[in-house]
Amino acid sequence: VNYMAQNTNLDLRNQVIYQVFFFFYSKENNFKGVTKDLQRIKDLGTDIVYLLPIHPIGVKNKKGDLGCPYSIQDYRKVCSDLGTLDDFKNLINETHKRGMKLIIDVVYNHTFDIVNSNFEKTVPGYFYRFNAEGKYADASGCGNETASDRAMMRKYMIESVLHWVKEYHIDGFRFDLMGIHDIETMNAIRAELNKIDPTIFVYGEGWAAASPQMPQEDLAMKANASKMPGIAVFSDEMRDGIRGPWNNDAEGAFLVGKAGHEMSIKYGLVGCIEHPQIDNDSVNYSNKAWASQPTQMISYVSCHDDMCLADRIKATLPVDASVEERIALHKLAETFVFTSQGIPFIFTGDEVMRDKKGVHNSYNSPDNINTVDWKQKTTYREVFDYIKDLIALRMA
Repeated sequence: VNYMAQNTNLDLRNQVIYQVFFFFYSKENNFKGVTKDLQRIKDLGTDIVYLLPIHPIGVKNKKGDLGCPYSIQDYRKVCSDLGTLDDFKNLINETHKRGMKLIIDVVYNHTFDIVNSNFEKTVPGYFYRFNAEGKYADASGCGNETASDRAMMRKYMIESVLHWVKEYHIDGFRFDLMGIHDIETMNAIRAELNKIDPTIFVYGEGWAAASPQMPQEDLAMKANASKMPGIAVFSDEMRDGIRGPWNNDAEGAFLVGKAGHEMSIKYGLVGCIEHPQIDNDSVNYSNKAWASQPTQMISYVSCHDDMCLADRIKATLPVDASVEERIALHKLAETFVFTSQGIPFIFTGDEVMRDKKGVHNSYNSPDNINTVDWKQKTTYREVFDYIKDLIALRMA
């Protein structure tokens, strides 16, 4: 594919997002654990550290030791189970000392419940959407969906984001289920951040767990990315074209030799933009380009609520596949990610072929599933060095 993007922010494209899942660390060593690992992350060549939600949660001891990290109770505080406020500030400072950026996950699309939420206590019913039956809508799959299109919810989201930037010098935000929010709100957030620093990075999931209670054309969905300049979206087209669909861990795609996925991968290589060599009718989920610039596309093959890459390859190959074959396909998958015109994203441990023993979403799994065995950096040193070289190639 001939790369033909124009007017692209090259500084933004030459960045790599490294996702950190707090359950890799003990309960007493979360912020401190990430701080200790910063140099290791830097040595790989990555320059953005993305943290899963750092906020206090409303449901404890329900999903894993810390509770589900996406059951947010307060969007303006730091969860004490992850460390002290000083621990968090020190993590930010140490990240910046190394010339790296820190991004946090924001989960404004739902609250941990309705009755006990601060929104409901303030103005009952105002901050949530309702379905045609008059019941609380649930596009989040978590029991409710917030109404970003209402003035005070929009105001809250804007002020909350500005709080993290002004008080903590956070460098960007990953919006969970961003497709639940309306386009006007996301553009308003982008506009306010631009007044402070246009390089503050904003991206999110361009989908929802179910259909939100708003017209699709008004929502911050992947298909509407061109209406949100300066906001990036995850691309599942290339992801699933490479390794297979998210909802079936046993089904492979290009990596296991299945034909018909080539155009979906090319679509991701150019960054989901309009391109003369792309036949959009042959792309798996999108029949047209949704990005106006490649910097609106997040290029990846695995993340926290999914199988890690090594597990996915193992699950889709024949049981007698050799270690050498799995290594080769692992390197090939990451080659697509890091040579895409989009912004590359790597899940912690994928650079050392980390596995989660086949668990798809491990947020409620014990330490023996979530902990990264860093001895694998020795075992699979050629994979680590290969990805490090890919990143160096990209930066150059």
